[in-house]
Amino acid sequence: MTTVEGVSVGLQERSTELLNHKTIEVPFNATGNPIVSSSSVYAIYWDPRDLYHGDWQHLINGFLRNMGNASGALNSVFAADTQYTDAAGKHAAQAASLKGSYTDTVAYPTAGCADPSPLVEGDAVTCLTDAQVRAELQRFIAAHSLPKGMSTIYYVLTPPGVTTCLDATATSCSDYSRLPESEKESYANSFCSYHSDIEPGPGEQGTPETILYAMVPWTAGGLGDGHLAEGNRTPAYDCQAGGWEPVAESPPEKQEAKPTQQEPNQIGLGPDGYYDTGLADLIVNQIATEQQNVVTDPLLNAWHDEGGGEVTDECRDYFAPSLGGTSAAQSHTEAGTLANQALGEGHYYLNDTFNFADGMLPYPSVTPCVNGVLLVPSFTAPNTVNAGEVAGFDGMESDVTLNGGVALKEGKATPTYAVYEWSFGDGTTVTGFAPGAAIAGSSSSPCEEPWLAPCAASAFHSYAYGGTYDVTLKITDTGGHVSSLTQRINVVGPPPPPPSGPSSSTVTSGGTGTKSGSTSTTSSTSASTSKPPLPRPVATAIVTTGSLTEALHRGLPVRYSVNQQVAGHFEVLLPSSLAKRLHIKGRTASGLAAGTPPQTVIAYALLVTMHKAHGTLRIEIPQPANSRLGHLHEVTLTLRLVVRNASRSKPKLTLLQTVVKLRR
Repeated sequence: MTTVEGVSVGLQERSTELLNHKTIEVPFNATGNPIVSSSSVYAIYWDPRDLYHGDWQHLINGFLRNMGNASGALNSVFAADTQYTDAAGKHAAQAASLKGSYTDTVAYPTAGCADPSPLVEGDAVTCLTDAQVRAELQRFIAAHSLPKGMSTIYYVLTPPGVTTCLDATATSCSDYSRLPESEKESYANSFCSYHSDIEPGPGEQGTPETILYAMVPWTAGGLGDGHLAEGNRTPAYDCQAGGWEPVAESPPEKQEAKPTQQEPNQIGLGPDGYYDTGLADLIVNQIATEQQNVVTDPLLNAWHDEGGGEVTDECRDYFAPSLGGTSAAQSHTEAGTLANQALGEGHYYLNDTFNFADGMLPYPSVTPCVNGVLLVPSFTAPNTVNAGEVAGFDGMESDVTLNGGVALKEGKATPTYAVYEWSFGDGTTVTGFAPGAAIAGSSSSPCEEPWLAPCAASAFHSYAYGGTYDVTLKITDTGGHVSSLTQRINVVGPPPPPPSGPSSSTVTSGGTGTKSGSTSTTSSTSASTSKPPLPRPVATAIVTTGSLTEALHRGLPVRYSVNQQVAGHFEVLLPSSLAKRLHIKGRTASGLAAGTPPQTVIAYALLVTMHKAHGTLRIEIPQPANSRLGHLHEVTLTLRLVVRNASRSKPKLTLLQTVVKLRR
């Protein structure tokens, strides 16, 4: 953050220096000031000369729409924003909705600031101050009766040739002087974008009249843009990571890093006959960065570190892992094609964001910078046990990215951890934190720092009666996301006693496939001949390895369990957006939950049993999907099991799915 002429802004400075993680300053909202818990987004292109190309606008507006459609998805960089809260415990917005975009054709002011390095003669030149940007935004909102307040965010975008400065003296601008004597200082004060707020009066909480905005000037350079003079077709990797790549011409020990800007949406020749469509990818990254900073620090008094660094500053220039593409400069565009984020059908190259949990717990985080989160409950159901025996359930198998965080409680910074809740199917529940719970009836607690008490990520439980029980583990991470997994355990022992009652008798069964405690009540004259209904098949499917290499070479190992004769199949699903990028063909999966991005079936295996069964099989991933997945360092797949029982009168269908992230 910086303050110029009394105006404070959250600034994205130009830089190509990777953050040294040993010196990370953890951001914290020490006063619990407001965050944005949901946002309506408007894109305003201030472009009276029609210099913002239509294909750029299409790409940017499409990203904003895809960002809205991906709200709630865990495989999004914005999912990590939910770990940031206010004093009331509200989570920062992953929920965003594009409300529209518009081109503002009001003429630019004639007097403002002096561009430190204007475009060469023949190209349009304008320099706007932040004060002029704020004035036009206020006029525009009033003229179109647009909303204000803490849940609306405006993005102001300007085309090439338009520079924005924070002050009239042009000491801090989106451009910088190329003169040798001033280049260093001018470059150090330059920026790629910024966000701020317009407040009609004093206060630190925001009002219905607050205007939240981000200024995103054209800082994407001009590679491939034939509309610009030759001298203005410059790279702009310092407003991105640069896709650092060794220069291969020299020996390995003397190789230097060569920056190349990344344009995953470069389509070849654009509608205007030039190779410049992908320049908008750099603007998309700035919007994504500002979106995260606005929702976590909207009034510049919430989530930032002591030096003013906001949540994305802690992971500046980290863009990993890659979903595909190449970092090497392509002919004509002079840019790479790396992508690390899939939102809907769109692929983007977006800066990672900070994850609190990395500094608090060692597993599963391997870096404080993430571009999505996982919440995958997992535990291995024991073999058949006897009534009265102690059974153990280890939820520490689970993969929870946001498993630790910090919140403001009673005015103090307090550690928070993921919450584990067990339901054992017999009416008993246990709720707590990692790592484990004591044996039932014991007063001891193994829960020690860093976890909070009581502990329940692992749990012991014993059943009083025989039967088949559904055991459910539900996990709520520090971002408020919830996911659950249910598995079945068989208990050998006497059935539970029937409930007492003068007018009815109850038929119960503790046999295989029947949930203990389920009852069917009939009149006393027919109780002796009544039969329990055929239960629906219950199946579990768990990928037993996290190794992508093993899955590709030996098949994807899957453990399954069914409680009766069934016929069905397994499906391995890959997000259709990634399948399209990798040129993997397959049919589109049907029956997905509402809001789930399209999925492509890349592998298939039959499952037919003659009775209750459990076992392990390997699902072979056929070519060419196998070889093309082999280029990835990691991939997230969805495994589905669809089975039908053998009943002719009342057939039952069960569909179970789980998500697994495979790494090399």
